[in-house]
Amino acid sequence: MPPEFIGKKNNWLAWLSVVCGWLACAFCCLVLTVELEVYPQAYATLFPAILIILFGNIFVFLFIVNRWGSSSRALLSAVIRVCAGEALLLAGLYCLGRFGFGG
Repeated sequence: MPPEFIGKKNNWLAWLSVVCGWLACAFCCLVLTVELEVYPQAYATLFPAILIILFGNIFVFLFIVNRWGSSSRALLSAVIRVCAGEALLLAGLYCLGRFGFGG
């Protein structure tokens, strides 16, 4: 546990937001892999990138906790921004796979 959270009142809420954000991003990666299975060329090409994004999220969320962990509001804001950015990235990868490779 980072030292910023020791003795903080709302640390459970901050950790819950980070875990839920990571789970939401992991769910988006799962949905993308399932949707691209229909297009074998796109799936074979983009699957390594999706795995890198999925496991890279662990480091991204650890960075977020270390950077904005002292304030629950700032942490929640950062988690929402990362989740929205990743959703846009994964939507772009889906469009690339679907219309670029698959279609």
